[in-house]
Amino acid sequence: MFNLPLLTPLTNSERLITDSWRDFFQELKTSIGGIEKEIVVSISNNVTATDLDGVSIDKSQCSVKFFDYLIQRVTDASEVVEAGTFTVSYLPDSEDYQLSNGPSSAGVTLTVTSAGQIQYATTNLSGTESISRIIVKPRKIYAKSSLYSKAEKGGRL
Repeated sequence: MFNLPLLTPLTNSERLITDSWRDFFQELKTSIGGIEKEIVVSISNNVTATDLDGVSIDKSQCSVKFFDYLIQRVTDASEVVEAGTFTVSYLPDSEDYQLSNGPSSAGVTLTVTSAGQIQYATTNLSGTESISRIIVKPRKIYAKSSLYSKAEKGGRL
């Protein structure tokens, strides 16, 4: 819960932000800093490993990303909708990524490349397509530590 300093002035006599409000904004930034912008990607029917443009993880920036997702595959013959959360974790000893809890009933399989790029493959859905997309909302946990991570030089430790 945020400690909102409503009874404290926002600025002091020098027109600088007060300590109470600075602390509040810092707490707010820390709490929501890992939430990223929602990404909408059109997906194709009956394809093998294809990049989900804009959906990736960078080991120098974070150790884990959670992706809330909504998959919509709608044709004039069928309708498949699935929502959930999948997780991609960086494994520092092997310097690889692990994807878990991907979609199970939408005919979409997700994988992650060694560069952290999320890819998808789809089954064949019959009929004329009207909607075929995945919407993701990434949330990251930084968890960078010189004892835990082999982050690249210049990375966030």
